[in-house]
Amino acid sequence: MMSILTHTTRALRAEVVRLRRLWLLPALSLVLAVAATVLAFLGSGGAGRSGGGSSSGTESALRLAEPDGIVAGLDTGATLVGLLALVLWALSVARDHQTGAVRVLLVTQSRRGVLLAGKLAALGLTTALTACLAVGASTATAYGAAAANGVSTSAWDASLAVHALLDVSLASLTWGTIGAALATATRSAAAAIAGGIGYLLLGENLIGSVSTSAERWLPGASLDNLLAGGSDAVSYAQSASVVAVTLLIGLAACTAIALRRDITD
Repeated sequence: MMSILTHTTRALRAEVVRLRRLWLLPALSLVLAVAATVLAFLGSGGAGRSGGGSSSGTESALRLAEPDGIVAGLDTGATLVGLLALVLWALSVARDHQTGAVRVLLVTQSRRGVLLAGKLAALGLTTALTACLAVGASTATAYGAAAANGVSTSAWDASLAVHALLDVSLASLTWGTIGAALATATRSAAAAIAGGIGYLLLGENLIGSVSTSAERWLPGASLDNLLAGGSDAVSYAQSASVVAVTLLIGLAACTAIALRRDITD
């Protein structure tokens, strides 16, 4: 047991070093999270000052002054962070097969399960850290944007930022595992990225147009509802359950394919 843990830790460290080549994706996640927050506050400027601001600006300022104003923009920002997580995982998994690096890696570590565990752990830690930084940057930006636009922050609830962190982390990890599973199956980063994003953003809309009742069980719709905190039609708990099951299925599929498929085919 100790030997497996040691080898897995070594594989994790090696993958972390290799992930430095893809540093631009986590950095872009932070930029997009901040940009989404800034956009959420546009149009509310001056609404909080006496005699200033339009009616729409006043409504926006009042809405942003509510307790959940601290996470304004995270609905959109978190989705973008999740999409970049899918790209990161797909690129990392697929490039080993496309470049033939997987053969070299299996020479130094012949146990596929250990190698895969180290890779997925490194990707998971990177994704979770990116989610933490994205939520932190978004929250800090929200306070700055609120001050610049005269929006009151007295009612903001900091616990909602912690809750948002958990949601964004879970959603991003789920997006990532979907990308990893598709990349393992196709051995193509382009196919995995196009297939994953195409299904989650377009395919589910087609399914929803045919059967609205099916939406509550679809991973993409559940991810959106999770980040929105639930809705009248679908509860937060149900969406969280669907997302968690999707994550587990993605990990199981990725593991099953990686352990059983011929490396040379």
